Amino acid sequence: MLNLEKLEVCGQVFWSCDFLTFGDYDNSGAVERANVRYLKERHEALDIWADYRELEEEVAEKIKKGTVPELLIIRNMYGYCRAWIRSDIAVEEEYFDRLKHFLALDDELVNKVEQELIKQAWGDWIRDDLFHELRLKPAKITSLDDGTLFGLFMESCSELDEFPVIEAGGSVWVDVAQVAERYGEKLKNLVPAEEWQEAQLD
Repeated sequence: MLNLEKLEVCGQVFWSCDFLTFGDYDNSGAVERANVRYLKERHEALDIWADYRELEEEVAEKIKKGTVPELLIIRNMYGYCRAWIRSDIAVEEEYFDRLKHFLALDDELVNKVEQELIKQAWGDWIRDDLFHELRLKPAKITSLDDGTLFGLFMESCSELDEFPVIEAGGSVWVDVAQVAERYGEKLKNLVPAEEWQEAQLD
């Protein structure tokens, strides 16, 4: 069931729902992020970091210039983002009817966002945790680029059926300890012996 919310700005009505908003500390995942991106790719958007007063001023300025945004994207602290679609557009495109039946507007885009979140988590912590588990110095592995290292990680996950999971707030969790041994085997087969030796932690 959709929890629809209404926003009226300068006489213009916009609508949103729980699946068009996300942040760092809520229950959102890849679906919400993909839905907002889907709308932004298809509609003229006013994307703004603002409270309501600032938003009203920006929309009023647009209207004075003869345009009414089809989409409002409001951002704030802690990664908050919410998309508001103009009422006539929402009806014409049947967005909320679609969301009632399926919570993702585009499956392929959800998959793409999931991969982006996993790749971000790789750079943020997964890579360092993997190398720590293997007692290796990441900076000493110079013969392989980061894309190759990430590819080995995803191969290892696939072979072990131990995939990264997108959690609340768009964070990512994976059991690094379960993947480390297989990852280490693959890595060792590709890295020159001397480089592997130099990468060992004392």
